[in-house]
Parts: sequence; structure tokens; C-alpha cells
Amino acid sequence: MLMLMPFITVILSIVAVCVMGYVAMATAVGPWIEPTLVLFATILVRFLLRFKAAKSQNYIALAIISSSVGGILATALGFSFPTLFFLDSQLFKSLMKQPVFFSCIVSGLSLAGSLFGFWMANVLEKKFIYEQKLLFPVGQLVYRMISVQNQDKRAKELGLGLVATMIFCAAQKFTNLIPKFIVLLKSFTFNSFKTPLIRFDIFPLTWAVGYVTGHVIAVPLLLGTLSKILILDLFANNYFNITSTEIMLAFCSGLVLINTVFGLIKTPKLFLYDLKSKFFSNKKFSLSNYKEYLDSWSIGRLSIPTIFLILIFISAFLTYFKFSFLSQIYLILFTFVSAYQIISIAGKIGLAYLGRFATFVMVPALFLFDLNWIQITMICTFVEITGGVATDILFGRKIAQLSNIPSKTVRRYQFFGLIVCCLLVGIIFWNLINHFKLGSFELFAQRAQTRALLININKFNTTLMLMGAAFGGILHYFKLNPMLVLGGLLMPL
Repeated sequence: MLMLMPFITVILSIVAVCVMGYVAMATAVGPWIEPTLVLFATILVRFLLRFKAAKSQNYIALAIISSSVGGILATALGFSFPTLFFLDSQLFKSLMKQPVFFSCIVSGLSLAGSLFGFWMANVLEKKFIYEQKLLFPVGQLVYRMISVQNQDKRAKELGLGLVATMIFCAAQKFTNLIPKFIVLLKSFTFNSFKTPLIRFDIFPLTWAVGYVTGHVIAVPLLLGTLSKILILDLFANNYFNITSTEIMLAFCSGLVLINTVFGLIKTPKLFLYDLKSKFFSNKKFSLSNYKEYLDSWSIGRLSIPTIFLILIFISAFLTYFKFSFLSQIYLILFTFVSAYQIISIAGKIGLAYLGRFATFVMVPALFLFDLNWIQITMICTFVEITGGVATDILFGRKIAQLSNIPSKTVRRYQFFGLIVCCLLVGIIFWNLINHFKLGSFELFAQRAQTRALLININKFNTTLMLMGAAFGGILHYFKLNPMLVLGGLLMPL
């Protein structure tokens, strides 16, 4: 029966990549997939392995540990890779016309970043989990969900939600019981202002996002929507002799710019804070601790050969896309530093700041190297994949520590799950983008649009940019998330 565990890993990996790939491109949020996988894993382990609750706990944990990396991998790709579409849509569409080539690019980039992240997780596991004893809150949450013994009830609730959504969508598609749009006010116009239509065909998605996130996301999105109606549609369109699209992009680029400035100001402080926690051990290097030193930087027992193979693969992939040798060194070094910081923060508070550190690596690279659109996109995506995968791997190691699962078993299953996810993610992303159409209402990719605005910031109306920056400063003063407000500005109602 244990021969079925790899099969369960593959199934859960597909679920994780599909769900998070869609969510990351359809919304501006990237929740952890692990709690949802607990429910799916419970159903599969109980049904296929036929274990009782007490005996199934470690197998459920192992299934989640090995497959959850697909969720963060898909999130990192969904946040960054579509940036290429908004920088050069024709180039992106030409890649989409070659499904095999497109899938190989996405899977190759995923494998390069994931292997680097996996190695970093092995390097930092002892420091963060056993020495500093960081909480890794998501790992603890998943362990408690597994050990509470109420997965059956939650799995039934998951099934109920799935059935309810299917009934809603079927009723809307095949009957007139549920409208596709809701008109709050009868249509009228005032200068450039128009009464908006409220889309009702994605009600299950918006309900779920609102239910999970509450006012933290709903309020900034509402503020962004009101700002679009009152500031841009009603005010800016009457005072600037440019198109509505140019007004929107210029204002939003100013908002992105000020948020990036605040982020870059805070980032060095985060680095300095962790330098005090002795990244390098204070104990003197000697022959007696030489083996321990090498083991801490190893994958299994193949420390130096393995890391060289990973670096050679990363270099070969980047060389294919014409990265210079200096830009490759820059990317690898800064990715290591950024991923270290991402893990450290996530280990304490459970949030992985992928976008902030990807921007931290990207902005200097724009000035230091002559980069094309593909290279810029790959830099951001590589940083997010490496930091995200390393963090998720350590969340899994925390679950394993609490569940008393042997370290060798965990590493083996995690590596298997990582390879499966990397091989599948290219195919899944091509199908998602091809079916829902990137940039459409269904696949808006707000995070990618935001980064494209930052890269193209020198092309927009300066006055409107400054207005957007001032608006962003006001949001920071009132402690509102500018990027969520930006979502309300950019997303169609």
C-alpha cells in the first residue's frame, strides 16, 4: 500500500500547482496551499491506503510535505512570469504558439530556482529550525490540523463547498435564475463618469477571497475602486488631455514607485537585523569541526559535487538566454541573500515577502546590466521561486520535526515532489493562460502588471505619476496597503 504514496504525491502536486497558479494570476493574493492539502490528503490516504485516523497521520503529513512545494512554485510563477506579457505582448504570444518550448522554458526556470532553493533549505535547516527554533507558523498550523483528528468533518465541508459552487455555476450558465451582471443604479453618465456594472459570474471566487481575508483585503480594494471612480474617471479625465488608459497607467505607476521606494528603504534594515543573529558561527574553524561544517552545506552526502551541478545547470539555463557571466554571479549572490531573508521573516511571522525582494534584486540589475524583457522577467521569477521554495521546504521540515518523521525520508519525498512539480508546471501554466487568456478579467495578473508598471516608469506623464506617488504616501501614512489599493484601481469591477 505504501507504493501508492508517490501516486498521492503526484495527485496533490497537480492540485497545488493548478489551484495556486490560477489564484496567483486571477487575484493579487497568494495564500498557503498546505491547509487545503490537508483535506485532500486525508481523503486520498484514507481511501487509497485505508488507514485508521491514528495510523494515517504521518502519511498525511508526508503527502503534504512532498506536494506543497507546488503551491509556492506556482505562486511565484503566477506573480512574476506574466510580467513578460505586459512588457512585450507579441513576444509572449509568440512563445505561447509553441506549447512545448513555452513549457520547457517555464519548467527549466522552475527547476533552476527550485534546486537552488532546495539546497538553501538544507543549508539553513539546522540554523533556523534547531538552533534559532523559529516558529514556522504554517508548519505548526498544518501539524495541528493533522493531529486534531477532525479532518473528516473538514473534508466534508470542502466537498460541500465544491458542490455548492458547481450548482451555482450550472444555474447561472443554463438557467436565468442567477444573473451574470448586477446593475446597482440605472445607467447614466456625467462627463467621464459612468455607472459601473457589477460582475456576478465570479461570485464564488470573490466570496471565497473575502471570506478568507476579511477586511484586510476587502477594504483596500474598495478604496481603490472608489479612487478609480472619483479621482481618475471623474477628475483626471477632465484635466489631462490623454487617453483613460494612459491616465490609469501613469497614476498607478506613481503608486508603484512610492511603494517600491518605501520597500527599498525598509529592506536594508531587515538585512542588518539578521546580521546580528550570527549568520556565520562564532566558533573557530578547525579540523575537528570540518566535517560538521561541510555537512551543513550538503544535500545528502554529495555536498560539493551537488552544489556544483546545481550551479552549472543554473548557469547553462541563464547562458541560453544570453545572461552575461557577471549578471549570473550577481543574480546568484543576491538571490541567496534575498532568499535567506525571506526564510528568516517567514519563519517568524508566516509571511513570505517574495515580491519585495524580487524588486530589490531587479532594480539594481536594470542599471548595472543591459537586460532585455525576458531577462528582467527571469530575474524576478528566479528570486521568487528560490525564496518561496526554500521557505516551503522548511515549513515541511517543521511539520516533519513535530511529527517525528525521519529526516532522510522527508528529504527524499520533498525532492521527488519538487521534481514532479517542476515537470508539470510548464504544461499547467500553458493551459491556464491559453484557456483563460492572460490579461483578461478572468486572469488579470495584477502582480505582474504592477511590476511592468515599475519597469516602464519613465514612459508615463510626470504630473500624474507624482499624484499617484502622493496618494501612495497618504496610504502609507494611514497604514493601508498600497498594492491592494492598486488592485482596486486596476481590476475591472
